[in-house]
Amino acid sequence: MTDGSGLRSVADALAEVAQWRTDEEARHGTELAEVDQEVASLQTGIENLKQQLEALGRFRTELLGKVDSIEEEVAGRNYDAVFGVLGGQLAGLSERSGDLLQKERVRDAQLAETLDDPAVMNLLAEYQQFKETVEPTLASIPATYRAAMEETGRKQREELEMHLSDVGTEPIPHDGDALPLDVLVAVDAPDGQAEVLMLVMPVADAVYGEWKSRDEDLQTRLAARIMQGVFVTAGEMGLGGNQGVFGGHKGQLAVELELAGGDPEAIAESFRSSIQETLGASPELIAAKVEATVRVIEVDHLLPPEEPAMGEA
Repeated sequence: MTDGSGLRSVADALAEVAQWRTDEEARHGTELAEVDQEVASLQTGIENLKQQLEALGRFRTELLGKVDSIEEEVAGRNYDAVFGVLGGQLAGLSERSGDLLQKERVRDAQLAETLDDPAVMNLLAEYQQFKETVEPTLASIPATYRAAMEETGRKQREELEMHLSDVGTEPIPHDGDALPLDVLVAVDAPDGQAEVLMLVMPVADAVYGEWKSRDEDLQTRLAARIMQGVFVTAGEMGLGGNQGVFGGHKGQLAVELELAGGDPEAIAESFRSSIQETLGASPELIAAKVEATVRVIEVDHLLPPEEPAMGEA
């Protein structure tokens, strides 16, 4: 007979299954808890990333605003740089102008003293009489007498030139270094067509605003030569009747001239070239060692930056 002591009962088998179920449920429960914990951790991470994205988005918007502010800052710095340089050049020109004006006053005093000499005054009166009353009638006088009168007039002129040669009327030279200056030209063309010529020179605005009360000096002559170049080109373009406005900007003399359309770059170059040629051929500027360069620049460099509207940062 077989001994049945090693056989399991149905109850034992079911108990083993129940235990397996309990163990499996416990293991799955543990794994599920771990997964839930990982999901929660990822969700927290996602929320953190969302917050970081939002923060980065705000920061990016701020950076874009700063890029715009950089452009505004550049415009302001360009404006300040341009007029800072012109201000320094004006100071140098003013000093040289004052030096030459003093020398001119000394020369004028010497000329007045020479002309006050009775001998010179009599000689000048005789020569004026010859030019006004005798010379116009020479053609009708017999050749013998005409030659004698012409010789008399020649001697009077030579004697006057001898008396005045020490005083001189040529531009007084300056013995210092060359003085570099910038004359700025810009053409405003908001719609692509030239509308306004803008000109800024390193000359005090008082040259125009106070011309009646101030002496004519090197600044006056520089401004006059610049405008001579402007008038040449304006005449060639048929702008002789167009309105021009003169005034001061940060102490500098500025000019605006209405244009009649056309290519702004070509027009700016025409004015630049004409003014440069005029300045380069001016004996008084050459003698004073003024080396002015006419430069075409952007209109925005001559305009002050716009002030922010009320309520804007």
